[in-house]
Amino acid sequence: MRFLLSIIIILLSIHNLMSLEPELFSNSEFIMNEKTNNFFEFKGEIYVVGDDGTHGVELMKIDKLADNLSLVLDINEDGDSNPFIITALGDKFIFKTRNDNQSPTKFWSTDGTKSGTTLLFEVERTYSNESLVSNMVIKDNELCLYLPSAGYGSDLWLTDGTAEGSAKVIDENEEILIYSMDVINDNVIILGDNGSFENPFELWSLNDKNESLKLGPYKMKRGNFSSNNTWFIKTENLLFFLTYNEENEESTDLWATDGTKNGIEKVMTFDSGHEIDFYLSDTRNLNNKLIFKTLDSDGWENGLWISDGTESGTFDVKEIGIDVDNIGTIEFEGLVNDRLLISIIDNINFNTTLWSTDGFANGTYKLSDINAGRISSLNPNEVNGYIYYAHGLPSNYQIWKTDGLPGNATEIIDIPKTQHSDSFWPIMYGYNYGNKIHLASIFEGNSDLYSLDVETEELELLHSSQEGGVSRMKFIDEVTYMLYSTKEKSTLLYSIAGKTEEIIPENISNTKPSYYDLELQKTGDYIYFYVDYEGDETFELYRIKNPASGISSVEVKETNEFSFYPNPANNNLTLELEEMTDISIVDINGNQVLNLSNFKGGLIDVSSLTSGFYSITNNTGKLIGKFIKAD
Repeated sequence: MRFLLSIIIILLSIHNLMSLEPELFSNSEFIMNEKTNNFFEFKGEIYVVGDDGTHGVELMKIDKLADNLSLVLDINEDGDSNPFIITALGDKFIFKTRNDNQSPTKFWSTDGTKSGTTLLFEVERTYSNESLVSNMVIKDNELCLYLPSAGYGSDLWLTDGTAEGSAKVIDENEEILIYSMDVINDNVIILGDNGSFENPFELWSLNDKNESLKLGPYKMKRGNFSSNNTWFIKTENLLFFLTYNEENEESTDLWATDGTKNGIEKVMTFDSGHEIDFYLSDTRNLNNKLIFKTLDSDGWENGLWISDGTESGTFDVKEIGIDVDNIGTIEFEGLVNDRLLISIIDNINFNTTLWSTDGFANGTYKLSDINAGRISSLNPNEVNGYIYYAHGLPSNYQIWKTDGLPGNATEIIDIPKTQHSDSFWPIMYGYNYGNKIHLASIFEGNSDLYSLDVETEELELLHSSQEGGVSRMKFIDEVTYMLYSTKEKSTLLYSIAGKTEEIIPENISNTKPSYYDLELQKTGDYIYFYVDYEGDETFELYRIKNPASGISSVEVKETNEFSFYPNPANNNLTLELEEMTDISIVDINGNQVLNLSNFKGGLIDVSSLTSGFYSITNNTGKLIGKFIKAD
């Protein structure tokens, strides 16, 4: 028999999971900022911002070869430069610095080396937005960034990551206070305020030649209930926005544009009983169509709409059988097989139904009555073409799956309520590695954490607590990392192969160290994280040896000489050979645990072996393959 075996092997004993001892990688003082990632990964290198006690607050990187933290460039030799990483741009990344509140802000590009770090431009420090995420877009490998000018209005900057390719766009826009930008069809759409009282909003377009074009004045609207700065919603090739209706300001006009002056079209007018709010969480882009909700005058959801940017292609789902008069809550649950799942809860009986749509009227279906009489919590995760979701009952919660097609929503398993509470709220964490989904039943700080194998539909309890719960979770390789907290204690846990252990130094007396939002970063054979173990509000950089650092992909070439199965094996392993040979089975520590002389092939009894990972070699020491011994 001929096989091509590609086996992922975890070189870690299941029965001998050891506690990991964190190692202080650097005692530099690190600058934690909620507005950006505190680990910035670029071309396989990890960059951080911190103070090493010598150079002040500067840009540094984790040097895997030197096994230390190295300085990229001491920008301010007399103090702190306070770098703030903005974004990757081509073969460089962009960051800004400021020495203090009175100093100009400088924008830099770097490839991660001292010689490859270049000053692009500088501006007066007249703004407080640190991350600038909402102030920028990237188009054709150019960063387009707007910043408040010294007077009224905004300065619009373009940079390709070089000093020569950085310039302020000087044209009619210089007296416009820019509110928002987005990119559609290689055009940058700019919304600005010209300062006039009667009609202050103007819409501009910056084309692929960086030429600006005024698209027109519009009385822009965000909605009566919106508290964010969402002015535009995008599909693949259209940008949607809202304005007040010219004849009746209580009504709302929905517009769409492709970024050109002739490509703007008013889609439809909505009356005051169907308010639109462009919360990002309340719209979806599906197959180049916008799916959005409407709300009544009190803010209750009362409609679900689909639009392709034309009036004829915009319709209310009531046309396909949903009783919109009884809608209480509409939730967009997830995407599966190019279909959007929607749960709708009526405001009379609180019955919940699950719908699926591909963006067309004849492609919108009711899948199931999820939980008649009770509000459900759906937390879907797509694995292998299915969405898995959970919803709660008084005594348990159920896990369902669907591929989004009619008749294909089925219950697969019941999970008992947490033994420490009378009620709970299910939460599902998507984890596709190894076809696993993690679930937690959480109520008032108590939690049970499970792992669901979607192939076998078997459930495994990973962690249970009656005093606290898992507040954060992250997955790296085969390992689940969790922040676990009680009233007296907080700690970092890791779980693999159904075993869970703590990650905490033995010499730390503080029982409630502060972890920075479970930001974990893998590089090389280590996992890095920020933590304040001492409780002095100073974060330091620690690391642990990656529990899965022994993962290797072992490919056995196609051959007539041998094959073996099953893998994993419980009691017997079948090994088929072309020629008689001596066979050895070796554990992960290199110890020979089984030897078969003059073996012609057939069954090998492995029932006495400890669960773990083993290699098979022949009489010349040649590796035949590796297998997992399961319980």
